[in-house]
Amino acid sequence: MNGRLCVIMCKPLIFMFLKFSPVWAQNPMKKLLLFMKATALSWLSKASRSNHMFSERRKYRRHQPKKTQYAVLSWTSAEHGNGRVPAQVNDLSLGGCRLVIQPSSYTPGPPGSPATVTLPLAAKPLGLDAELIDCVRTVAGTIAAYRFKFLGMTLEQTQQLALAITGESFVLPDTVNPGRQHWAAPQWVAYITAQPLPVLHRSKDRLDELSRGEGALSVAATAFEQIVNEDPFLCLALLREAERLRARRMGHETTTVMAAIMQIGVDKLHDLLVAAPDVVETPGLIPQVARSVRAGHLATAWGPGRADIAPAEISLAALLAETGELLLWHFAPDLPQAASEVMLANLGSMRTRDAQTAACGFTFRDLTMHCADAWGLPSQIMQMVKGQNTPRARLARLCVDVCHHLELGGGDNPLLPTDLLVASSLLPYANSVDWLVAQLPGLLDEQRQHLAKATRDALADNDDLNRHFR
Repeated sequence: MNGRLCVIMCKPLIFMFLKFSPVWAQNPMKKLLLFMKATALSWLSKASRSNHMFSERRKYRRHQPKKTQYAVLSWTSAEHGNGRVPAQVNDLSLGGCRLVIQPSSYTPGPPGSPATVTLPLAAKPLGLDAELIDCVRTVAGTIAAYRFKFLGMTLEQTQQLALAITGESFVLPDTVNPGRQHWAAPQWVAYITAQPLPVLHRSKDRLDELSRGEGALSVAATAFEQIVNEDPFLCLALLREAERLRARRMGHETTTVMAAIMQIGVDKLHDLLVAAPDVVETPGLIPQVARSVRAGHLATAWGPGRADIAPAEISLAALLAETGELLLWHFAPDLPQAASEVMLANLGSMRTRDAQTAACGFTFRDLTMHCADAWGLPSQIMQMVKGQNTPRARLARLCVDVCHHLELGGGDNPLLPTDLLVASSLLPYANSVDWLVAQLPGLLDEQRQHLAKATRDALADNDDLNRHFR
């Protein structure tokens, strides 16, 4: 971020210098000015490219080989012809790699030049299309490290690469504080609960827009409720503050977003937002937040099918069901990323909780419940988050699972018809399959029709549910 800001601030000065330097150039100074122009252009190009590379490589964790490993770099160029050289693997990730090559054996083209990187994996060599990002030479000029970005990887190639980098041949650099690498769930709970809870920056922007308007308290509270329902971090902070104040004012728990807003007040909520730090929105966090928000919305949409006395409680439980994973994406993103890589490397053969235990030593659900106990969150909501065997808890968990399945395979995910069968048993007032499917977010009409047909076919084998929808 600092490098990007420096480039933006220096661009006008550099271009003014480049524009007027021929006018200022006198014969004794001409060579010096030309040299300064070339240096400025080179610095500007490298800084911009470096910032782009930094943003690209932040998406994936880089793994380093435990011992020397070699890949094969091949290329086809109209200017330099065809080539093929061995290269030492310096680091490797799902997004790209850095290769160390003797400069005399490889003449790189400009950034963006195509190449093929062949990695000698245990099962069979894996050839990946790539493009050159940049090159960093040593001072002596005898060794160069070239950075490449992988392009157009198939699911099979991604799985093979993930299996390789999470195996015994590669190791993660010490990106997490070494003292926290072997923490169990209680240590992470103690650390997280001692930190201020962050919020999404977009919530602050929307709140600023809302605070500039005028209106009755009921209208403002309703608008605030919409903001909170789009931000699980803000919802968690609001509920924690409401419960902290509730102990002195009333006996019953605060179990809905509106009740929490009315309890602490709009002004207090505004102060809470302003003082909260911003969430570090990593690429892994963004889809997780979206999935939690969609789960809360789906619980609200399916609410009429249950005629629940307090459907907002189920929606709140669905929104906060993945709190532990969300907090880790902010405070220690390497942990959920490691769990994702283990899942990808064992696609179809490992359950989510087993991957989390293998990568981190605990499940994210356990972290959620431990944090809730430490903060004293409403037990009624957390019982639904835990997924205890009650219809309301099962519905909250089902909404989370459905949104996860929608994210993985869209409307074609084969698990969705089974999910809808379970939903039909939990929603006695849902009188049609089409109504259930219509509430699912992000599907096209053709996908909804296909999913409804698949669900009806599944219903045909279940006489009890089939009679319910006749």
